Amino acid sequence: MLRRVWALLLVVLAMLVAIALPAAADEDDARITSMAIRGELQADGTLDLHMDLTMHFSGQHGPFLVFGEDTELPTNPNHYQHVTFDVTSVSSPTDAPASYTIEHRRDHASVLKIGEEGRSVDGEQRYAIAYTLSGMLRPAGSYDGAPAEDVFDWRAIAPGGFKVPIENFSADIDSGKNASSVTCMAGDVGATTPCEGFSAEGSAFQLATSVPKGEGIRIVSAYPAGTFPDAKLELAPRRTWANMWGLTPASGAAAAVTLIGGVAAVVRISRRARLDERYLDLPPGVSPATADHPVGRVPTPTIPVSFTPLTQPPGLLGTLIDGSADDEDMVATLFDLARRGIIELDKRPPTDEGDDDYAVRWLDPEGRIETAPWERRFLTTLFQNSSEIAISTEGKQLVEATSHLKEDLDKGVVEAGWYRSSPAAARATWVSVALLVMVAAIILGVVTFLMHGPFIIPVALLIVSLVAMVNYDAAQVRTAEGSVINDQLVGFKDYVLAAEAGQLEMREAAGYYDRLLPLAVALGVESQWENACRGAMLVTGEHLSLPTWYVAGTTAHSLSSGISSAMLSSIAAVSSSSGGGGVSGGGGSMGGGSW
Repeated sequence: MLRRVWALLLVVLAMLVAIALPAAADEDDARITSMAIRGELQADGTLDLHMDLTMHFSGQHGPFLVFGEDTELPTNPNHYQHVTFDVTSVSSPTDAPASYTIEHRRDHASVLKIGEEGRSVDGEQRYAIAYTLSGMLRPAGSYDGAPAEDVFDWRAIAPGGFKVPIENFSADIDSGKNASSVTCMAGDVGATTPCEGFSAEGSAFQLATSVPKGEGIRIVSAYPAGTFPDAKLELAPRRTWANMWGLTPASGAAAAVTLIGGVAAVVRISRRARLDERYLDLPPGVSPATADHPVGRVPTPTIPVSFTPLTQPPGLLGTLIDGSADDEDMVATLFDLARRGIIELDKRPPTDEGDDDYAVRWLDPEGRIETAPWERRFLTTLFQNSSEIAISTEGKQLVEATSHLKEDLDKGVVEAGWYRSSPAAARATWVSVALLVMVAAIILGVVTFLMHGPFIIPVALLIVSLVAMVNYDAAQVRTAEGSVINDQLVGFKDYVLAAEAGQLEMREAAGYYDRLLPLAVALGVESQWENACRGAMLVTGEHLSLPTWYVAGTTAHSLSSGISSAMLSSIAAVSSSSGGGGVSGGGGSMGGGSW
């Protein structure tokens, strides 16, 4: 059950990650033979630009340009400088298709795509693009840690923005004001290498160079504070590990209420759900004399150590004690069928991988020995092709047979009156509710992250869902009669453990070794049961005689664990068969390619 839950969660998370990731770009880009940019910086911080772009195509639709919208601020980890991109006009002197679209992506970028879907172009084509970048200036003191001067920071080409080199690149920018300092840097992110072919005079900057594949160009100029009084800096929230939690008095209180209240509610419900029905005013493991004895849901009392030779099928008893039909219950059922002479277990040579292997023979296909309907179903499924199978080679039949057996054992504990409803269904309902809360927490977390809200609240809700998931076993409730049998099982298990440790004698139990061995397997104490019985026989000067259905030369534990391991390996064997550029340069930076 839990494996399916975690698998579903991984699918949900994978879908969310797929939504969040931008598509990879096509590397089959046209050549960029020339890119010439002219621009003027306006008093309000808007950069008006005109680009003459020349590219050589071979069957593509046209160029695309990616403009970054957000720039990291060096002394303010909580905000970006937000730049707005807009297009004034696009034309083509060579009559190439010049219609365009603008797409605003989730990764803080805008994509200008030029051309038509149904038309391709070849050879050298020229484009004239007029566009604006608003918010390019950072006025002095406009954000926490801002320098005491106005700063113009233009990432002309983003590092990694173009997948092909730009053979001839030029930029001619007039800022309208004389700068106190100007720097042009070329290379990767964070590079400080001076640009070749760069010059600055008065308010103008000129650059004429080539740009290798994947490298960037950045021009930074500084002006005395107040040089651009009309410029406004637009800040955009920036998510970091330090600020993503959004911890404030209000969000902290909301998260605390969600976490403490949710966990307290889950714990309270779990404690209440774990209270089995019991016959009131009777000692553990004792059934009432009358059918109308009062019943209540009360805490489990101390269960006394006792020896009760239970006669119910060990697979059902193993399912009762933990509410789940497990591998131990499968092996216990095989042991019980072998003990009753219905099947025979025999050791085979190891598999090619060196694993243990066992043969299982159906000795009574005619049904002379009485079997329960669910046992008959298990046998007919397991031996549907032959009256003898090798566990290592019959994985498909084992999958089907064990699936039927687990289903029937789950139904059997309800039909026996030990549970009011299917334990597996009760756990599934509990897990489903916890999973819904978990999915809600994940969705809320994604929305909160995208909306820059307090991430601490969905995390608190996620913790609540995990606490609920861990307590999934609280969903199954035994009836009063189920509690009686369960108390006897617990008393017997403690009896075996105490006897093996030499804390009590068990002469009366030694004669039950053969009969109760399958139950000991279901309870996981077959080794202790064998040791205790052997010790009890030695006290009388006798030796423990192994039953005829027992595989010679093995211990109870080695036989049960060997069969269990062989079954799991066989079942597992069946199961296993069964672009162009982005932009990382910040606001106003550019990358691109062809499409």
